Amino acid sequence: MRVALVELTGRRRMFRAPLWMPVYISSVASSLREDRHQVTIVDHGACEELCQWDEAATSRRMAEIIAAFEADAVLCDVRYLSWPVFQGLARAIKDSMPGVVLMAGGRHPTVAPVDSLRNCPELDAALVGEPEPAMRMFASGTPLTNITAFAARAAGGFPGRRDMPVEDMDTLPFPAWDLLDMDHYTRKTPRVIPCLRLKTAAVETSRGCTAGCRFCAEGRLAAGRHRWHSASYVADEIEQLIKDYAIEGVYFSDESFLANRERVAVLCDEFIRRGLGKRVVWTAQVRTDSVDPEILAAMKRAGCVQLEFGVESGSQRVLDSLLKGSTVEANMAAVRMTREAGIRSMTYTMRGIPDETLEDFRATAEFIRQARPDIVRMTEYVPLPGTVLIRRLVSSGRLTGDYWSGTGTSTTHASKQPLNLTAMDTREYRREAKRIYFRHVFPRFARDFLRHNPPWSIPRVFRMKALFAFLWRKIFA
Repeated sequence: MRVALVELTGRRRMFRAPLWMPVYISSVASSLREDRHQVTIVDHGACEELCQWDEAATSRRMAEIIAAFEADAVLCDVRYLSWPVFQGLARAIKDSMPGVVLMAGGRHPTVAPVDSLRNCPELDAALVGEPEPAMRMFASGTPLTNITAFAARAAGGFPGRRDMPVEDMDTLPFPAWDLLDMDHYTRKTPRVIPCLRLKTAAVETSRGCTAGCRFCAEGRLAAGRHRWHSASYVADEIEQLIKDYAIEGVYFSDESFLANRERVAVLCDEFIRRGLGKRVVWTAQVRTDSVDPEILAAMKRAGCVQLEFGVESGSQRVLDSLLKGSTVEANMAAVRMTREAGIRSMTYTMRGIPDETLEDFRATAEFIRQARPDIVRMTEYVPLPGTVLIRRLVSSGRLTGDYWSGTGTSTTHASKQPLNLTAMDTREYRREAKRIYFRHVFPRFARDFLRHNPPWSIPRVFRMKALFAFLWRKIFA
């Protein structure tokens, strides 16, 4: 079978720089190739840049590439924010290839498979959960309706589906990096490991998330128990990336890298034994309640330079409402322990959380001031379909069930200005967001960037039109 795999994360026009390598699509590609199927990866971002950021032209160009490949099936990795892009691409693909089997996988179809089919008439099937086992069955000839991980239009009633997790992670071949534009994805950039300008690759060492946060849909893609690659598998993969692409850094894309402390200790021992910590540096996402001085010391010796914490808020009331399972004091302690271990810390905080008050928002600013993380990312709350928090908002009537599709009446589309779901009026909320950004968030990023980049790189930053466009939006949006 000939299968075209589509990466829809895109390249941000402002930076035109890589972020994370697409692990989902490249892993599917390698699994299908192992079964001797013909596979290609079509990168939306590359086509977007070639088409001068014209979305309609980009969709037509991608459809032309898929048609030239003579694909029998197409699988797109779709996230909530890329849904409108996918809809345009789906129409272009079906216009040029009416008989192709069009499938959508990834985070959004996993949490909203039935609604995805209802809101995109061109879509033939939504893939729930991990993609490799289901795609291998489909490519070998098993009908979509007989594979439990697919919600297929041919099934008529769109029955509830269940995912098919990979039980033994080491049975997966290394991702098909050769099908990606690795000159782009491993280009030196300070965006993957923030402020450190390195050739960085994204590597997945485990799947599954042990947390149950109400706002998050990430753990739904790899549901069930936490599973991981062996230490030798991970070390072999990194050595291969060093050999083939001369990488200098690794971003571990696991949802919860430290969910199993013992396996991380073994992984660190393997890195130290092979000397990998002296050849690459690395970063990972961890929960604040999973760190302690002993494991931090081992990670530091193995090459860890930064840890990312999903703090979300400095208000205990908000943390409890999100079912984070952490406390403000524990979050503060995790940042402090990380600093004492000689590892940089980066905290993710959210603004615009439903029912957030001005006092809650200011508590987040106070947390940043007291905890003193090296870098802070403050992002807008994204109302992800299928999460507990969104189901509560829909049941209370604050959102319509189809709010994300572009046809809902209670919210704007994901690609437009997000709704204000807080307890603040919009003007007050925006004013406070700017105050916190310029008083706490941006200064930490600027200081860390200046600390970790050579002096001769600074003039280049001030010549970046993108930087001033970014700041202009922050000031006047």
